[in-house]
Amino acid sequence: MTAFGQFAAQTNDFSITWDATPSQNNEDVVMGLSNGVAKTFTDLACMVRFWTTGYIEARNGASYGSSTQVAYTANTTYFFRMVVRMSDKTYDVFVKAPNATQVVLASNFAFRVEEKNITQLNYLNKLITKGDANCTNMSSPQPVGAPPTTDVPPVTTTPPPGGGGSPPVVTAASFNLTIPAASGATVGTVTATNSPTSWSITAGDPSGYFVIDNSGNMTVSAAGASGITASTYNLTVQATNSAGSGTGAVGVTASQASGTPPKFPTDAGTGVPSGTTLTKSAGFTVSSANQTYTALDITGTVTIGSGGTNATFVNCKFTITSATATWAINNSSGASGLTVKNCTLIGAGNGSTVVNYAIQPNGPNFMCDGCNFKQFGQPINFGKAVNATVQNCYIANLNSSYPQTVHYEDIYVGGADGLVIQNNTLINEHGWTACVFMKNNVAAITNVTIQNNLMEGGGFCTYCDPSGTNGGATSNVKFLNNALTKGQYGYLYNFPGVVTNPPSGVTWTGNYDYGTGKPV
Repeated sequence: MTAFGQFAAQTNDFSITWDATPSQNNEDVVMGLSNGVAKTFTDLACMVRFWTTGYIEARNGASYGSSTQVAYTANTTYFFRMVVRMSDKTYDVFVKAPNATQVVLASNFAFRVEEKNITQLNYLNKLITKGDANCTNMSSPQPVGAPPTTDVPPVTTTPPPGGGGSPPVVTAASFNLTIPAASGATVGTVTATNSPTSWSITAGDPSGYFVIDNSGNMTVSAAGASGITASTYNLTVQATNSAGSGTGAVGVTASQASGTPPKFPTDAGTGVPSGTTLTKSAGFTVSSANQTYTALDITGTVTIGSGGTNATFVNCKFTITSATATWAINNSSGASGLTVKNCTLIGAGNGSTVVNYAIQPNGPNFMCDGCNFKQFGQPINFGKAVNATVQNCYIANLNSSYPQTVHYEDIYVGGADGLVIQNNTLINEHGWTACVFMKNNVAAITNVTIQNNLMEGGGFCTYCDPSGTNGGATSNVKFLNNALTKGQYGYLYNFPGVVTNPPSGVTWTGNYDYGTGKPV
């Protein structure tokens, strides 16, 4: 975090301006206001960012979005004006590109939820995750209503017209998309009541695969043309008019076109994005809720305490060098909401003298997305998975100093009630045990979907074994459309042995041999 401007503490409504020049397209640079020098994202009350989708966004409470979509271009200087209302903890953002009119980027957006009770602001900060932005010409704060301190004409903070006296009500929608899909391909049109004048995607699309215009037409972005895989994307869209905003759920189910090979995550395409600047850190304990950690190079174990709910790690590298370290991320406390996105996790491998795991995600609502795992015996080890998702990851190079004591498994599941494992590359270079191993040693195995994965090797590609110490019948377990390279003994193991037909409680549909394409 860089504080590029300090100003007199502001306790009343005020406005402030600055210029920012992004160094590259599709970068990730956040600029925001704080009380004191900000140390992390959660210290920022009012935030604007150059985002990886190629658009400028602002923070609205718990998520990002925009009242009007504003694209940006590398090496172009943009003028920002932020009108901050300390009185009700809301703010507006205006953006002006060279030789263009000023645009309302954000209207009546809420302070970040962690800063909703802040009483003063006195720093303008910059946080770089990918790329950079040259930030200059910060003005002195001006009382709201005073003329701007630059030659840019003032712009009214009144939202765009339309909608009468009620905010939009968005109609929930579901769309099907055939992939591969070109940039600009139509996904569908989202509708709402009360004549919205602008639309944005506020959640569910962290990689910027989709774009929605101000008529509600959703299309595939340039990032989506190369990144969308066969899975379901659950988005939140926001429609805005002069009376306010409303949000709704939109599901996009992407399916592979017949005769085209599916795309699976690669070693190079997962983990910390290339060009990310990392800050070195030792291991630490997360003891308070709603903490977000970005672009850290962590050596040692991160422990999630019981109070560390909703801990989020984005673009971080975890390295275990100690021979006696068991975990990279240890959530044995069971704190809910752990999210690990676009992170690289590297274990000690054969240098370890203990069983080595990457993540123990014992709490409910776990999300692992776009991560890269290497040199662990069991990279992801669920005691019991509850409403958990592992997707878009690359897990390989399994290694442990105790190969006969510990099974080699990309993902171990000791119990489950709500688990989705989708669109991952799972490679087990050993003759035992599996890419995905499920056995009810902790709790029953139920409500599990394993779909659109590439699974290679192990004794079997996958185990589904109901003979564990906890007992309980396997139920509602689905293996759908997975590409499999046969393990040493077969594709699927179900106690007491190899099965030709799926056992009770298991659906086995559309799975095929990755080499031959033949159904298995």
